[in-house]
Amino acid sequence: MAFTLVSLLIVVAVGVGHWGMQRQHDINVRMDQLEQVKDDIQTFAYHVADITGWQGLVVADAGAYGGKVAVGPEGYNRKGELESKKALFETLDTTRVEYLTEAERAQFDKLRPAWENFFVEDDKIMELLAEDTREARVKALDSINGGPAGEAWGIGVKISTALRTSIDQRITALEKEIAEVESTGERVLYAT
Repeated sequence: MAFTLVSLLIVVAVGVGHWGMQRQHDINVRMDQLEQVKDDIQTFAYHVADITGWQGLVVADAGAYGGKVAVGPEGYNRKGELESKKALFETLDTTRVEYLTEAERAQFDKLRPAWENFFVEDDKIMELLAEDTREARVKALDSINGGPAGEAWGIGVKISTALRTSIDQRITALEKEIAEVESTGERVLYAT
């Protein structure tokens, strides 16, 4: 009888240990997936910041060297902006969307149209700068500073921020789940 009871307690302890290890492994896999998506979104945010920096420098070039030079094929800062644009869309294409929830995916699917709209406005800004007049530069800056280009930028940033917040909340929930699994396993083992 005592041998059977001790054997049963050993089986329970081993079972609980196995259950806890398996649950922690599953949670860690999900955590790694979310960290990968978070890294993708951080890379995307970097490209967004890079683009707006380059855009501002193109405006500065227009004031210093003239609009045609600033937006022309040899415009150093314009080339930098276009390279960052390419990198931004490549990041969108390679983001690990399979790890997103349905709601997150719906938000993510709004990013491309938002940034395509931003670049439509950016092209208009470049056309204004190419006119090489003070009035055109003012219109370009008005578009950037709260006008159509600024609004398009704000929409893209708002969507990215919402995605980051959602993923951070999911990571926090997984961290709590790991703690709960550890706590449950310890309680059962101590009781056993």
